[in-house]
Amino acid sequence: MIVGNDVVDLDDPEARGAARRDRFVRRILRPAERRAVEASSDPDAALWARFAAKEAAYKAAVRLHGGAPSAPAAYEVAEDLAWVRLHALRLHLVVETPAPRASGRPAFVHAVAFSGDWDDRPRFAAGPHRGDPGADARSLLAESAAASLGCDPSRLRIVRDPIAGSWDGFGPPRLHLDGLPLPAPVSLSHHGRFVAYAHGAVAQRRRHV
Repeated sequence: MIVGNDVVDLDDPEARGAARRDRFVRRILRPAERRAVEASSDPDAALWARFAAKEAAYKAAVRLHGGAPSAPAAYEVAEDLAWVRLHALRLHLVVETPAPRASGRPAFVHAVAFSGDWDDRPRFAAGPHRGDPGADARSLLAESAAASLGCDPSRLRIVRDPIAGSWDGFGPPRLHLDGLPLPAPVSLSHHGRFVAYAHGAVAQRRRHV
């Protein structure tokens, strides 16, 4: 399995009103995706759901080869948000939003893209951070993975290896147990007030715990 996830805070200043920024919309969405946004009762949420799907697919695709394109328009999102595709690579897609608030719209959108069987889909969640988005996202991921393994979260560590040419100089996150790598794909995201994670099955290493 490969997996990627992305969360967008819909109340963040850069997110509000984005569907009205025609140049931005045309840069990140394909024509069919733009039509879906225009027809939506909440164009901003519809736009960011598709953007998050593309970002999630990019994070998954770089696990196969470091040269995956980062341009959002390279990724095609299904009208019903069931899948996202890059050339021949087609990934399952889940887009979750919390229940609408009194304002009538959700607070965030969270997209998870993954390969493999639908029945073996990854575990994922999103929620508000407590102060340090990066640390809080790693903590939530470790707690979820530890629950699968039946171990204390303190024994897990999320690491990223330096990789020249990547956007921040590091590769995708990896999960370690007692200093040893686990064969489970993981993904982290944070934006505005929210953090999110997704990870594949880790129970196959339970015998080592």
